[in-house]
Amino acid sequence: LRDLARRHGWPVMLLQLGEVPTLVVSSRSGAREVKRTHDASFATRPMSSAVRVITNGGRDIALAPYGDHWRQMRRIAVTELLTARRVLSFRAIREEEVAAMLRASAAGGEEIDMRARLSAMVADSTVRAVMGDSCRDRDVFLREVDRANALGEGFNLADMWPSSRLVVWATCAVRCAEECRDTVFGILDSIIAEHLERMDGGGDDDQDLIDGLLWIKKDGGSGLDMDSIKPSSSTSLPRAVRRHRQHLSGSWRTW
Repeated sequence: LRDLARRHGWPVMLLQLGEVPTLVVSSRSGAREVKRTHDASFATRPMSSAVRVITNGGRDIALAPYGDHWRQMRRIAVTELLTARRVLSFRAIREEEVAAMLRASAAGGEEIDMRARLSAMVADSTVRAVMGDSCRDRDVFLREVDRANALGEGFNLADMWPSSRLVVWATCAVRCAEECRDTVFGILDSIIAEHLERMDGGGDDDQDLIDGLLWIKKDGGSGLDMDSIKPSSSTSLPRAVRRHRQHLSGSWRTW
C-alpha cells in the first residue's frame, strides 16, 4: 500500500476493491484528520454480510454503527452493565472457577496444558457472568459463537461484490452465519425465557448481564428490545469464549 500510495496518490488514495471504494490514508496528518478532526464521520466500522446477519443488522453492543442506537447501548454498558458494583458481584464466579481449575489440575498428577485450562476457565467465568448457570447447551453455544466469530473475521468474496447474486450464492458465509445465528438465538431464547419466568415469580436478583438487560427493558424508557438483547448477549462475549476450545501450544507441569 505504501508503494501504491507513493505512485498513485499521496497522502490519500482511493482504491476500488470489487464494488467497494476504499480510502487509504498514508500520512500522519491524514491519519490525524481521520481519527481526530473527522472521527465521527469515520466512526462506523464496515459491516460484512456475515456480521450483519449475526448481529441482526448491528443491533448489538460491540458492532453497532455509530449513531443514536450506539450511544444508547454505550450508555447502558457504562452505567448499568459494567459498573464497579456489578463487576465486583462476579467475584464469587471467578473464585469458583479458579478453585475448580486448581482442583482439576492437581488431581491428575501428570503433565497438563495450563494455558488451555486457563483459557477454558476464563471462558467459563465469562459465560456464567453473561447468562448464569442455566445454559444447558453451553458446549453447543460456545462452538457456534466460535464459528460465528470466525465467519465475521474471515474474508468473504460476497463483501467485494454485494450486488452479485451469483457471488452471494456461490459463497456460503451468509448461509453459515444464518445457521449460527439461529442456533445461538434459539439457545438464548430458552435462557431468556427462564430469566423472565424467574423475574415474574418475584425474583429480583440481578445475577448476570442478561438479568441486567431484561430489567432495563422492563423498566422502559431505554428503547431496548429483544432484537438488541440477543445479539448483545452473544457478541459481547470476549475473545476468551472464542478460544474456549482452541488448542494452545505449550504445556506446563503440575507442581
